[in-house]
Amino acid sequence: MAYLAHGLMNRNWQITTTNGRYALKQLLDIPVATARRNLRILTALHEGGVPVCSPLLTRDDAPVVDVGTRV
Repeated sequence: MAYLAHGLMNRNWQITTTNGRYALKQLLDIPVATARRNLRILTALHEGGVPVCSPLLTRDDAPVVDVGTRV
């Protein structure tokens, strides 16, 4: 895992695993509901054939993970 110090408004990390490379973002700049909506829109666009990255969903099919008071 590598912290990416040059993110704009959120804390960002790049995570490399045997399954691929991922971006992890700690949300700080928008409400959680807005982030969930935006990520669901990306999923719908991806499924509709638009060339965008689809978010990796949790086991509960959620695009945002809540950990204590952080998302």
